[in-house]
Amino acid sequence: MTADSRNERAPRRRYRQDARARGAEATRRRILAATEALLREEPAAAVPIAAVAQAAGTSVPTLLRHFPTKDSLISVTLTGALTRVRADRPRVSPGDHLGAARVLAEEYERHAPLLRAAEAALPAARRGFEAAHRLHRDWLARTFAPGLSPLPPVVHRRRLAQLVAVSGPAPWRTLREAEHLGTAQAQATLAELLRALSR
Repeated sequence: MTADSRNERAPRRRYRQDARARGAEATRRRILAATEALLREEPAAAVPIAAVAQAAGTSVPTLLRHFPTKDSLISVTLTGALTRVRADRPRVSPGDHLGAARVLAEEYERHAPLLRAAEAALPAARRGFEAAHRLHRDWLARTFAPGLSPLPPVVHRRRLAQLVAVSGPAPWRTLREAEHLGTAQAQATLAELLRALSR
């Protein structure tokens, strides 16, 4: 083989490698999208790998090359979905506890199946949700900056932690499911809690 022929084949080889990489990434995205869609309909325990593969238009062996275990598939799916949801959360006017409660209520109602799946995830999977938690915390810090900023650092940190604690999906589910409040009443309760902590 001459040097010229080797040089001619190198671009074709790189093109094939790039095409394979693009195909693999497209398959991975389809798998994650299919998993998220199924988790919105069924709890994770009721979602078999075979159903995900079928919904994604691929095979079980191919799926397992991307995600060796079901836990890893669920973890990556939920981490990406919740981080995206939190990153896309609308801004509200600083200090607007009513607006903040409305935004959170709409988010929690719309994405309830994913949030329940996240709460039920194994501890190892929950560690992947830290980015989504930070986005929630940062959103609260911006929204309630007028009431938080004047506070001494130690009190500021404690008050922000209190806001995080009362405004997450778990307290919302308590209001809706354990206390049997309708959406409007649960939203009003959340607004009252946010107002009390942000003065």
